[in-house]
Amino acid sequence: MKTITFKILFFNIIFIFAIFNSQTIIVRGQNNGNLPEDFNSTGQYYYKDVYNYLDNFVGTWEYVNGNEKFQIILTKIIKYHTNIPNIKLNFYEDGIAVRYKKFQNGNLVFESPLPNEPSFTSQDGQKLEGYIVDYGRVTVDVNWPTVPTLGPQGVFKHGGEYFHPTCIIEKCL
Repeated sequence: MKTITFKILFFNIIFIFAIFNSQTIIVRGQNNGNLPEDFNSTGQYYYKDVYNYLDNFVGTWEYVNGNEKFQIILTKIIKYHTNIPNIKLNFYEDGIAVRYKKFQNGNLVFESPLPNEPSFTSQDGQKLEGYIVDYGRVTVDVNWPTVPTLGPQGVFKHGGEYFHPTCIIEKCL
């Protein structure tokens, strides 16, 4: 009798734990019903690639021009936890991480760091949308002029760790 009671209690605890730690799966580009305004700050939502759209882009893509070669390596990252408390972001997502390499005369001359977080997503399987950090660019200071209504704009760093260009990668048919 004690064994049956213990098993029932054990399964009830597991069930309650699963309910409190469950996540709601949402799909980018889809109508996901009435989500709370702060849904992306609770840690209870997961942007899942349920249609495997990201799989269309995974791989190594190359551009070759004479003795120069440029490679882009796209890797799928599953259930990455984005948690940035100071801007109230806390959610999970599937996405694509991007690396790139440049070769001259068969020698590797530049390689971007291996990212551990996704920076691209897809809503339709036809294009990836996101950003990359351009590590190969030299940082340049851009002095913005004084605007009468806003005052001096100061120095804006362009390039290096501050350079996050938004870009789209489209699937060729």
